[in-house]
Amino acid sequence: VAGTTATLAKGAGFLLVINGLSWAFGYTGQPQLLNRMMAMRDPDSTRRARGVAITWTLLAYVGAFLIGIIGFKFVQAGMMGEGAAAIAADTEKVMPVMVMTLLNPLLAGILLSGAVSAMMSTASSQLIVVSSSITEDLWSNVTRRPIPERRMLFLNKFLTLMVGVVAFILVLTMEDTVYGLVSYAWSGIGASFGPAMILLLFWKRFSRAGVYASLITGTLSAIIWKTWLADPTGISERLASYLIAFSAAVLFSLLFPERK
Repeated sequence: VAGTTATLAKGAGFLLVINGLSWAFGYTGQPQLLNRMMAMRDPDSTRRARGVAITWTLLAYVGAFLIGIIGFKFVQAGMMGEGAAAIAADTEKVMPVMVMTLLNPLLAGILLSGAVSAMMSTASSQLIVVSSSITEDLWSNVTRRPIPERRMLFLNKFLTLMVGVVAFILVLTMEDTVYGLVSYAWSGIGASFGPAMILLLFWKRFSRAGVYASLITGTLSAIIWKTWLADPTGISERLASYLIAFSAAVLFSLLFPERK
């Protein structure tokens, strides 16, 4: 029994580490990040951008981890006062409650504004990517004729508003944590675009069929795995959907190669 328990504990620990590392897969398919790479002036800028991106990611993720650990210890030590009840009711409030409890109002306001501004920047980037993809890619390819600039601007604004409204309704109706919602969206986007982007850059035999397979399989597998398989297996949809989409992209590229 003791041996079985130890084996299960090791397996759970391994899954915990792998599921945590699977966040990296999503980075390869984030449209708002890829757009910034495409907007670089010259190839030499990639070196500086790489250093900035890695440094920022390390600071952000280590900082988020430390905030959770320190906040947990502060609650245990009774240093959060009345804020402990708010954290107990919603653990995702640990950062704002800790800031407002331990710092003076002016500094707390500055720090909270910085966090909120980062969230708003990411949200706005996602909205713009969706609206521009519909108007620039989908609409232009379907109509196959130029769209007047004023009409294009109106369509972009209208679609941005509509996508924002739909996202707002989904957030209000879905019973999940912010972490869970971000993980769900991260896995869907990362699994759809990530394998296609990686294979397009590093595999010459990657075909158009592989791109479609990655987009469709990544989206569907993220939804199916999150809904029915994540809890029974203990494997995150971020990891499972990416591996499934990557395999499908390779398989369909081999079955349906590009004609020379």
